[in-house]
Amino acid sequence: IVTTMRGKNLLGDRIPELTFRVALFALLCLLSLVRKLNSLAKISLVALLVYAYLLVALVRWGSVQMQGGLAPDQAGTWTDVHLDGLGGWLGTAIFAQEAIVVSQYVYSDMKLASHFDFRPVLVASFTICAVLSTFIGAFGYMSYGDSL
Repeated sequence: IVTTMRGKNLLGDRIPELTFRVALFALLCLLSLVRKLNSLAKISLVALLVYAYLLVALVRWGSVQMQGGLAPDQAGTWTDVHLDGLGGWLGTAIFAQEAIVVSQYVYSDMKLASHFDFRPVLVASFTICAVLSTFIGAFGYMSYGDSL
Protein backbone atom coordinates (compact mmCIF):
# COMPACT_ATOMS: atom_id res chain seq x y z
CA ILE A 1 0.00 0.00 0.00
CA VAL A 2 2.76 2.41 0.95
CA THR A 3 4.76 1.75 -2.22
CA THR A 4 1.69 2.15 -4.42
CA MET A 5 0.42 5.31 -2.73
CA ARG A 6 3.87 6.94 -2.86
CA GLY A 7 3.97 6.57 -6.66
CA LYS A 8 4.54 9.68 -8.79
CA ASN A 9 0.88 9.86 -9.89
CA LEU A 10 -0.51 9.63 -6.35
CA LEU A 11 1.11 11.05 -3.22
CA GLY A 12 4.70 11.04 -4.40
CA ASP A 13 6.99 12.51 -1.76
CA ARG A 14 4.34 14.79 -0.18
CA ILE A 15 4.20 12.61 2.95
CA PRO A 16 7.39 11.12 4.41
CA GLU A 17 7.40 7.32 4.15
CA LEU A 18 7.77 6.70 7.88
CA THR A 19 4.87 9.05 8.68
CA PHE A 20 2.72 7.34 6.09
CA ARG A 21 3.58 3.87 7.45
CA VAL A 22 2.78 4.91 11.03
CA ALA A 23 -0.53 6.51 9.98
CA LEU A 24 -1.49 3.44 7.95
CA PHE A 25 -0.60 1.16 10.86
CA ALA A 26 -2.76 3.24 13.21
CA LEU A 27 -5.66 3.21 10.73
CA LEU A 28 -5.49 -0.56 10.32
CA CYS A 29 -5.36 -1.02 14.10
CA LEU A 30 -8.46 1.16 14.48
CA LEU A 31 -10.27 -0.80 11.77
CA SER A 32 -9.63 -4.01 13.68
CA LEU A 33 -11.70 -2.57 16.54
CA VAL A 34 -14.86 -2.33 14.42
CA ARG A 35 -17.39 -4.71 15.92
CA LYS A 36 -20.71 -3.82 14.30
CA LEU A 37 -21.43 -5.39 10.93
CA ASN A 38 -23.16 -2.29 9.55
CA SER A 39 -20.01 -0.22 10.18
CA LEU A 40 -17.93 -2.91 8.55
CA ALA A 41 -20.30 -2.99 5.58
CA LYS A 42 -19.75 0.74 4.98
CA ILE A 43 -15.99 0.26 5.02
CA SER A 44 -16.35 -2.75 2.72
CA LEU A 45 -18.41 -0.67 0.28
CA VAL A 46 -15.57 1.85 0.02
CA ALA A 47 -13.09 -1.00 -0.54
CA LEU A 48 -15.32 -2.47 -3.27
CA LEU A 49 -15.48 0.90 -5.01
CA VAL A 50 -11.69 1.12 -4.92
CA TYR A 51 -11.39 -2.41 -6.34
CA ALA A 52 -13.92 -1.58 -9.07
CA TYR A 53 -11.91 1.51 -10.01
CA LEU A 54 -8.69 -0.55 -10.12
CA LEU A 55 -10.36 -3.15 -12.35
CA VAL A 56 -11.63 -0.48 -14.77
CA ALA A 57 -8.23 1.27 -14.78
CA LEU A 58 -6.38 -2.00 -15.42
CA VAL A 59 -8.62 -2.98 -18.33
CA ARG A 60 -8.59 0.53 -19.79
CA TRP A 61 -4.86 1.20 -19.61
CA GLY A 62 -3.80 -2.42 -20.00
CA SER A 63 -5.78 -2.61 -23.24
CA VAL A 64 -4.04 0.53 -24.48
CA GLN A 65 -0.71 -1.06 -23.54
CA MET A 66 -1.55 -4.25 -25.44
CA GLN A 67 -3.02 -2.55 -28.52
CA GLY A 68 -0.12 -0.12 -28.74
CA GLY A 69 2.36 -2.97 -28.88
CA LEU A 70 3.91 -1.91 -25.57
CA ALA A 71 3.01 -5.12 -23.73
CA PRO A 72 5.81 -7.63 -23.19
CA ASP A 73 6.21 -10.51 -25.63
CA GLN A 74 4.02 -13.41 -24.51
CA ALA A 75 6.18 -16.16 -26.03
CA GLY A 76 7.15 -18.52 -23.23
CA THR A 77 5.54 -16.30 -20.60
CA TRP A 78 3.18 -18.90 -19.20
CA THR A 79 5.65 -21.76 -19.16
CA ASP A 80 8.53 -19.83 -17.56
CA VAL A 81 7.77 -20.53 -13.89
CA HIS A 82 9.89 -18.88 -11.18
CA LEU A 83 9.47 -20.84 -7.97
CA ASP A 84 11.56 -18.30 -6.07
CA GLY A 85 8.56 -15.93 -6.29
CA LEU A 86 6.13 -18.49 -4.90
CA GLY A 87 6.27 -17.04 -1.38
CA GLY A 88 5.26 -13.57 -2.53
CA TRP A 89 2.46 -14.95 -4.67
CA LEU A 90 1.20 -17.25 -1.94
CA GLY A 91 1.16 -14.46 0.64
CA THR A 92 -0.85 -12.25 -1.70
CA ALA A 93 -3.23 -15.07 -2.60
CA ILE A 94 -3.87 -15.89 1.05
CA PHE A 95 -4.36 -12.21 1.91
CA ALA A 96 -6.87 -11.86 -0.93
CA GLN A 97 -8.98 -14.64 0.59
CA GLU A 98 -8.94 -13.20 4.12
CA ALA A 99 -12.62 -12.31 3.74
CA ILE A 100 -13.31 -15.57 5.54
CA VAL A 101 -13.01 -13.57 8.77
CA VAL A 102 -15.75 -11.16 7.66
CA SER A 103 -17.92 -14.04 6.48
CA GLN A 104 -18.08 -15.31 10.06
CA TYR A 105 -19.75 -12.08 11.12
CA VAL A 106 -22.16 -12.30 8.19
CA TYR A 107 -23.05 -15.88 9.07
CA SER A 108 -23.60 -14.95 12.71
CA ASP A 109 -25.91 -12.05 11.84
CA MET A 110 -27.93 -14.13 9.37
CA LYS A 111 -29.04 -16.39 12.26
CA LEU A 112 -29.57 -19.40 10.02
CA ALA A 113 -31.01 -22.64 11.33
CA SER A 114 -28.29 -24.70 9.67
CA HIS A 115 -24.78 -23.87 8.54
CA PHE A 116 -25.54 -25.73 5.30
CA ASP A 117 -27.77 -22.81 4.25
CA PHE A 118 -24.73 -20.53 4.29
CA ARG A 119 -22.54 -22.77 2.13
CA PRO A 120 -23.92 -21.60 -1.26
CA VAL A 121 -23.31 -17.96 -0.26
CA LEU A 122 -19.78 -18.76 0.84
CA VAL A 123 -18.90 -20.83 -2.24
CA ALA A 124 -20.38 -18.28 -4.67
CA SER A 125 -18.60 -15.37 -2.98
CA PHE A 126 -15.20 -17.03 -2.94
CA THR A 127 -15.61 -18.30 -6.50
CA ILE A 128 -16.35 -14.78 -7.75
CA CYS A 129 -13.35 -13.43 -5.81
CA ALA A 130 -11.07 -16.16 -7.16
CA VAL A 131 -12.18 -15.58 -10.77
CA LEU A 132 -11.74 -11.81 -10.49
CA SER A 133 -8.34 -12.14 -8.78
CA THR A 134 -7.17 -14.57 -11.45
CA PHE A 135 -8.38 -12.29 -14.26
CA ILE A 136 -6.72 -9.23 -12.74
CA GLY A 137 -3.45 -11.09 -12.21
CA ALA A 138 -3.38 -12.65 -15.68
CA PHE A 139 -4.48 -9.51 -17.55
CA GLY A 140 -2.09 -7.34 -15.56
CA TYR A 141 0.78 -9.71 -16.30
CA MET A 142 -0.09 -9.85 -20.00
CA SER A 143 -0.25 -6.05 -20.12
CA TYR A 144 2.79 -5.11 -18.04
CA GLY A 145 4.84 -8.27 -17.47
CA ASP A 146 7.24 -8.35 -14.53
CA SER A 147 7.79 -4.57 -14.62
CA LEU A 148 5.31 -3.84 -11.82
